[in-house]
Amino acid sequence: MWGRAQGARAALVFLVFCASPQARAQTPAETGERLFEENCAGCHGERISNPNDLFDLKELRKDQRARFDKSVREGKGQMPAWEGTFTDEEFDGIWAYIRSVAD
Repeated sequence: MWGRAQGARAALVFLVFCASPQARAQTPAETGERLFEENCAGCHGERISNPNDLFDLKELRKDQRARFDKSVREGKGQMPAWEGTFTDEEFDGIWAYIRSVAD
């Protein structure tokens, strides 16, 4: 049987593990935020702040997912095509992140 000190230590280790970022899966928006910051923020700005007078991603409405997919996958203007770079789930995550910031 465990003593109080051992039980308390085990509970603390369990709580620290459960609270760690590695202990839970990321939501699509969290994955999208990471991908956006790594690949898109250089042009579209941190948290889609639009520093370069590009299309303001905050203007994308919820019903414009097809427009987003076409532009990002095929490229548009100076933006390169990202098809083959991201998985469908990653595109979903980037869209979820943009929607979370734009709403």
